[in-house]
Amino acid sequence: MIARFLDQQTAKLDELVAIAEGSIALLSERRSALISAAVTGKIDVRNWQPPSDESAFDPEVLSAGLEAVS
Repeated sequence: MIARFLDQQTAKLDELVAIAEGSIALLSERRSALISAAVTGKIDVRNWQPPSDESAFDPEVLSAGLEAVS
C-alpha cells in the first residue's frame, strides 16, 4: 500500500520534471533564436529598455543568472 502510494507520487513528480525540462528546452531554443535575430539585424533592439516593474530584479531570477544584461 505504501509502495503503491510512493509509486504514484513518484510518477507525478517524474511527469512534472519532464514538463519542466521540455519548457527549459523550448525557452533555450527561443532565446537562441532571439539572440540570432538580434545579431543578424532581423530585429532592432537598439532602443530596448528593461521592464519598469520590479520582476526583473526578483532575487530568484538574479540567483539563477537570468537577469537582463545591459
